[in-house]
Amino acid sequence: KRAKKPVLLINKKVKFEKIKRILLACDYKKDLSKAAVDSIKDFARIFKSKVLILNVEKSKSKLPLEMQAVRGIKLEHSMEEVRHEFHFVSSDDVVSAINRFIQQEEIDLVMMFPQTHSAVYNIIHEPNSKRMAFHTSIPLLTVHL
Repeated sequence: KRAKKPVLLINKKVKFEKIKRILLACDYKKDLSKAAVDSIKDFARIFKSKVLILNVEKSKSKLPLEMQAVRGIKLEHSMEEVRHEFHFVSSDDVVSAINRFIQQEEIDLVMMFPQTHSAVYNIIHEPNSKRMAFHTSIPLLTVHL
């Protein structure tokens, strides 16, 4: 939660395999900074991986579809130097949707950019990156920007 550097979480049961498919669990309600996009691209280049960008949309989203499309186009343009593809899923349980996607697409590593929330929010809601840390069977890389 308070890390200033990227944190790689690996379940002790995981056997190392080549990282061919990276899942970027991304929220289009927040713009990714240039530093965030650069870190994704650097990681993908190092491992010669494909990046699958997943946006899980809650059914009661407050962000208009047009704004999501604009942010998606901006990210698409930023990622053009690496192999990538976009995926969209609708679900009220973000972590379950991500885990289903991991299984379906045979993902080797999940990458997330945890968001800073207020103390009150953290008491009421468990952040998705924290839930993923406890409920994923593949390596999870969290990058705090």
